[in-house]
Amino acid sequence: GLSKDHRNGSKDYTDAKTKIYVYSLKSDFYCYDIQCDQWNLISSDTGSEGGPSLIYDHQMVLDSDLQTIYIFGGKILNNSVHRSEAEYSGLYKYHIPSNVRTVLKPDNDPMLRSQFGHSKI
Repeated sequence: GLSKDHRNGSKDYTDAKTKIYVYSLKSDFYCYDIQCDQWNLISSDTGSEGGPSLIYDHQMVLDSDLQTIYIFGGKILNNSVHRSEAEYSGLYKYHIPSNVRTVLKPDNDPMLRSQFGHSKI
């Protein structure tokens, strides 16, 4: 579960098992521009725009022909200290040219139970 961390007067949380600090983060999404040598913000919170929530240990793969990124699994981090059961992210796709996110399989889908510590080929 998550526990509070009050350093510097903040109301931050950490996942007690993994020691990952959550810090009230959103699921931001950036793209690196090689020519300009800078990161550009695509979304400050993909979870509120139909994409995945704040997750870790997920997998991503790019279909360069379709210009689509697929994001699968991983554990969902949230700011609730009341959750005792782990939540797992579903399967999403992100179409790069149109900036459109689509849910292919919802979070915590019982058909996708092995969603943590896996790999894609």
